[in-house]
Amino acid sequence: MSFYGGGEISIDFVGLARERMQQDHPTVHQMYASGCSGNVTAGKWNDGTPANRNVLAGKIHAAMQEAWKQTKKLPLEQVGLKLAKITLGARNSIGFTEEALRHRIANDPGPFARAEAAMGLAWYERVKAGHQIDLPMLDFGGAAQLLLLPAESYVEFQLYAQEQRPDGIVMVMGYGECGPGYIPIERAWQERDSNLRDWAWVPPGSEEAMKAAIRQVMQR
Repeated sequence: MSFYGGGEISIDFVGLARERMQQDHPTVHQMYASGCSGNVTAGKWNDGTPANRNVLAGKIHAAMQEAWKQTKKLPLEQVGLKLAKITLGARNSIGFTEEALRHRIANDPGPFARAEAAMGLAWYERVKAGHQIDLPMLDFGGAAQLLLLPAESYVEFQLYAQEQRPDGIVMVMGYGECGPGYIPIERAWQERDSNLRDWAWVPPGSEEAMKAAIRQVMQR
């Protein structure tokens, strides 16, 4: 996310920050998982230059260090698993119908465009087959909850999940099942969010389905 387009495979600035935390705390294995960041980037802190990657890593590392200092330990008295099922449809607007996707796969000269169309078609086929998405939540009782949301969910879903337990620690991860691509809130459609020009295979109306599943697993 700090800079791209050259074919590099990289852990980028978040991975560099994780490595620094591992050096700070060598006896504790450090793990990084993205939250719901479908519409989140480094934003105003990123100028797109390679040199800025280390600057961004430093900002994340500093935040990790501060969070570490504020760690509160609680006894683990219970562990449970809750699971909701989400039914999301397939986007069927102009350029995203099954026919349009198959045409792009067969005729678009760009490999990336064909790959995107193939992903969209794969999701289309899963929806036709009645596929449902798992939304699991590990419940550690009064200690914390760990929720896994699908695909590139917008950050508003993460904030919504945390609002369901305002008195607790709710950790939310995204990218659980990536078939749907971007999962936006309704406002993003109205604002013509540029993310939704492609890589978004679900239709408008998906926000309420997501929130209903979140409420189901987060209820006490």
